[in-house]
Amino acid sequence: MTDIDVRLPPSPRRPMAALCALLCAIAAVALPASVAWWLWQHPTAQWLPLAVPAPPPGMDGEAVSFAIWATVGVLAMLPATAMGATFAAASHCLWRVATGHGLHGWTARSLRRVSAAMAISALLALLVPPLIGGLVTAAAGAGTRLSLSLNAHQVILLLFAAVIWQLAAVLDDAAAVAVEHAQIV
Repeated sequence: MTDIDVRLPPSPRRPMAALCALLCAIAAVALPASVAWWLWQHPTAQWLPLAVPAPPPGMDGEAVSFAIWATVGVLAMLPATAMGATFAAASHCLWRVATGHGLHGWTARSLRRVSAAMAISALLALLVPPLIGGLVTAAAGAGTRLSLSLNAHQVILLLFAAVIWQLAAVLDDAAAVAVEHAQIV
């Protein structure tokens, strides 16, 4: 398929798409930054019960080394960073819609990036907490305990990612029809 630039006529919905694109761009930076700030500002004793609900005996905030704390920090940033990438891709997609380029292969590819980043974020949110818990309990010398917990939030994100992926396929078909129509006219 050849990418012909099919520009849509003006629409009263475009300012809302531009506003949503701006808000998504802000969220793409603010979400990972706020998680990083929270991790930096809170001592280990405050986040340890969140990471390991039942810490091994003798494990307190002071017993966690800097290497473990830093590794936990990097792992904790992964889902937030993936969700930031979701917002960045959504911002790009919405900006294309706001500028009148909604029926284009690029917009469909942006939607696929939104979907992929959202699915990755949901999977990381599923996998990172057990990894952090296993890392902290192994560092305490209490053996490694892993438990995987799937909650409604992750299921909804995965389903929403699948819906967005399908919408991208529909948009791709619509863009192909628009290109064909532009060539005929």
